[in-house]
Amino acid sequence: MKNLTSSLLTALVLCRSSASAQAPQDGGQVAVGIRVDTSAPPFRNIFLTWREYLQSGSGMYQPNANWSRADQDRWPFYNLTLPWTHLATPGLPPVRATIVAIDPVVPSSREEFVVRTLFTTVDTLTGATLPVALTRVYAIRENNRWVMANAFPRLTASWHTAKFGRITFVYPPEHRFNATRARQSARFVDSLAAAFDVPPPRSITFVVADRPEALARILGVDLALPGTSNGRSVTANLMILSGLPIYGEFYPHELTHLVLSPLTHQLGTSSLVDEGLAIDIGGSQGKLFPQLMRELDDILNANPTLRIADLLDPSRAQDSIANRAAAALIRLTFERAGTPGVKRVLAPVKTAAGPNHWLSAAQVLGLKSTELGAAVRAIVRRDAR
Repeated sequence: MKNLTSSLLTALVLCRSSASAQAPQDGGQVAVGIRVDTSAPPFRNIFLTWREYLQSGSGMYQPNANWSRADQDRWPFYNLTLPWTHLATPGLPPVRATIVAIDPVVPSSREEFVVRTLFTTVDTLTGATLPVALTRVYAIRENNRWVMANAFPRLTASWHTAKFGRITFVYPPEHRFNATRARQSARFVDSLAAAFDVPPPRSITFVVADRPEALARILGVDLALPGTSNGRSVTANLMILSGLPIYGEFYPHELTHLVLSPLTHQLGTSSLVDEGLAIDIGGSQGKLFPQLMRELDDILNANPTLRIADLLDPSRAQDSIANRAAAALIRLTFERAGTPGVKRVLAPVKTAAGPNHWLSAAQVLGLKSTELGAAVRAIVRRDAR
């Protein structure tokens, strides 16, 4: 069960919330809880609409008649709960949805309803049911029919906003807004875009919450796996979600993902090296590059047969160790070949096993594989001090 839980966490963390995120092979199973009345309107109409959406498979990521047109016009990746409920890693057990409640938002009113759904999976070893997420979407009337809508506009209607450069910050009234860090984010966006010669985003919505649970709640997620609500970028929506005080108004890791997403998408960069790039530039989990290298150095010292090249092999499953190794590869490339060299490494060599950035780095730096491995290992040792 521990391995499955780890895989679930990896799947949710790796789902970068882009419109091209991997959809399940089908819409999966939809069950109904004992509190849900499906016999009479409007409950039956709402139930049928939500069930049809859940069973639409890849249609969940495409324009969908069962979702609010207003949400779809606002966000290309319009269902903000999807990263928590549909896993991006192949080979994991399917997710089952159980609709547990359909309740009026205002008692005795029939204008708007909240629909709560529990998403679970099954441990293939023990058969135990494991909760993945409990979500909350809203049923509203649009063009004389019931459609689904996000929690976000409703729960942030009274939140404050502040604009710095291209970024509009959205934060709760009780939050102590840090204008210094907001300006730092605005400068970071422009300087990073200039360094990689990419057009800066026309605008960014930067949502700041003071704790992960508060961030998840405004997105419509009432229960999530630990660590999945700290923050993320929704690149298709030009949106940054910040849920930890350590980041607040300045979240360079996720800003890197967002600003450089057009480039990494164009070059076919793997999620592993995309993560390594963001770690090199913006750190990870509140840790800067040297601390992450110290952790990687400790792991490599404790496992002397583990090679950097093996960690970055496209056939190997991605994890936090490989992410750190990818960051070290990016750092080495930048030091020896500058930003133009990094951009070339972001374009992998296509192999039968998958996109291979190790081969592209060897070509860019003019090194044999063993020489490249030694050079990356030297970067890890140096910055771990």
